Amino acid sequence: MHVTLRALIRAQSLTLSEVLYQDLRLAESVIPVDFVEGVRALLVDKDNSPKWTHENLEAVPLDLVNAAFAY
Repeated sequence: MHVTLRALIRAQSLTLSEVLYQDLRLAESVIPVDFVEGVRALLVDKDNSPKWTHENLEAVPLDLVNAAFAY
């Protein structure tokens, strides 16, 4: 959610091609982490019990959010 909010705010001042580039880079940085776990919990094992990297939003380090935009 942190990354999504920042991406939306940044997108207001970007061109369409810049927004698409941003979205591609962000997808590449986020998919290897919790996206795969969400797919596992919902579609593969169907246990609906994902084991997220961070316990809650407050536990997400700002450095991790910043790293998603370091492209």
